[in-house]
Amino acid sequence: MKVRLAQLLRDRPFLFSVAALAIILGLAMWDWMQFRNAANRVRETEESLRQIELVLSSAKDGETGQRGYLITGDERYLEPYKKAKASLPRELSDPRIQSLRQSSLQGVLMTLQQALSEKFAEMQRTIDLRRESQNETALAMVRDDDGKHLMDEIRIYCQRIEDSLRNQLARREALAEVQTRQPR
Repeated sequence: MKVRLAQLLRDRPFLFSVAALAIILGLAMWDWMQFRNAANRVRETEESLRQIELVLSSAKDGETGQRGYLITGDERYLEPYKKAKASLPRELSDPRIQSLRQSSLQGVLMTLQQALSEKFAEMQRTIDLRRESQNETALAMVRDDDGKHLMDEIRIYCQRIEDSLRNQLARREALAEVQTRQPR
């Protein structure tokens, strides 16, 4: 019994060292996981920001195609409109946009989608009128500024979302910076 007690006392520094190493490794792993999570949140916010910029770009492309067609009557000018009309549903159903539906931006996002739907319906009406050789009626619709007001609203809603995401990004980058500079 005395031999075992003496050996245990002799091995105590070794056991203490192993325990200390285990604690240090555990804390390092925890720090690494915290940093990785913070970096992932930064990346997710950046991707959401790019996605909302893509939505706005598609809306602008759609309007560019519509206006070019109304002026010229040449179907080739409708290519940006057709591409935007086809891509917007995919862009709005993207997981990066879907994640905004679970946030404080849900209301703004829903209003944005409604404005986009109304804008593309308005553009389609003017295109249909132009195809039916009702050029003056189509141009009168453009001149009444309903389409312009819708596009202005779309820009405002996108800007609100972008501003919120930029604020979120700044907070998340600051947190990631803290995680990088203050390891245990």
